[in-house]
Amino acid sequence: MQLFSYRCPQITRLLPVLICGFFTFLSLPAVAADDSAQKDVAAQQMLARLWQSSRQTNYQGVFTYQQGSQLDSFRVTHWVEDGKEFESLSRLDGNEQVFIRPGNPLHCKRMGETLLAQSEQMESLYKVIHQGQERVAGRIADKLRLQPRDFARNGYRLWLDSDTGLVLKAEVFSRHKGGSLLERFQFIDLSIGSDFSPLPDSEQSGVERLPVDLLPCDGEQTIDLGRWQIDQPPKGFVLSNVRQQEGGEKLLYSDGMASFSVFIEPAQKATADCHGFRGATVLCVSYLRDSQQRLYSVSVVGEIPMPLAKRLVRSVSEVAP
Repeated sequence: MQLFSYRCPQITRLLPVLICGFFTFLSLPAVAADDSAQKDVAAQQMLARLWQSSRQTNYQGVFTYQQGSQLDSFRVTHWVEDGKEFESLSRLDGNEQVFIRPGNPLHCKRMGETLLAQSEQMESLYKVIHQGQERVAGRIADKLRLQPRDFARNGYRLWLDSDTGLVLKAEVFSRHKGGSLLERFQFIDLSIGSDFSPLPDSEQSGVERLPVDLLPCDGEQTIDLGRWQIDQPPKGFVLSNVRQQEGGEKLLYSDGMASFSVFIEPAQKATADCHGFRGATVLCVSYLRDSQQRLYSVSVVGEIPMPLAKRLVRSVSEVAP
């Protein structure tokens, strides 16, 4: 499976970040908005139900995942055990692989969920339109369109199961490219509410455990700045995690729907800047020197428009002591 349509050596290190993107659609809640106060209250209740349902419901199914011209199929199993949610993703095309997301406590409330619950904030970033009901994977779904209000984010179309609130289908479209489709996720078969057998041990042949950054459970806590920062982050994107790693740092930003990560890592030498994309995921790499003239590589990867990624990769600076 080709990941990006360009040559950039940093892609190998960032592969786990890209794989995590497969899990994003599976637990993606959505918001609804209306001018009346009564509908705003209903939207809040709908949001709470969607998030709770996506995390607490056992389900198993097969879905397709399209990025540009690349189409892959996967089998997903999501289950709750001992107060934690687990998820596995099996590739059905090419080399056999099973990626397992470790158990996340159900009580965790992370930054993305907190941001989505802020209806006024989300309404300032996206215009949300209910477009009726359609049938997906043999189930009735409510269709929502999230139209971005600026050029710092992509748009979304979501089909939500009318009974459970699970995302049955999702599309990401670009505002920069005349509304062209960037990614599509769609269930073609789905079983909900069944008891599923435990997955095979990760040490067995063909099984790979997916490394996942477990973010703080308290999505309302203040994140302390590390050594690096982005000068003037785009509107609506909030710093949700800072992690020290291998002499460098990782910054994670989210607006509740989209997210991007910034990796600042020591480098031996600077090569040519590079950038590329696969579906809605973009990657930009550049270099900078700190106050001691030590060289670092800067990588921005996430589901954001390319012009924004190119600006962000050159807007990283040291935090003043």
